[in-house]
Amino acid sequence: MLARSTGSRLFGVVDTLSAGYRIVNRRPWLVLGPVALDLFLWFGPRVSVAPLIGPLLARPDLARGLGPNDAQAFEA
Repeated sequence: MLARSTGSRLFGVVDTLSAGYRIVNRRPWLVLGPVALDLFLWFGPRVSVAPLIGPLLARPDLARGLGPNDAQAFEA
């Protein structure tokens, strides 16, 4: 069981979410960073490791240790 220190209160999930929404309602510009990151990830350049891993998979001595599931994970 968690020990509570005297004078402190543990917040529940609803209390924590309510406090977060209150802060965002007071300072809506705090949302701009995560929204900008989401837009960049959605509409930005597509990045893939396939061009980097492709030459390694073409070498039989390196690809020998990979199973069929591992090789499929690196395909584009």
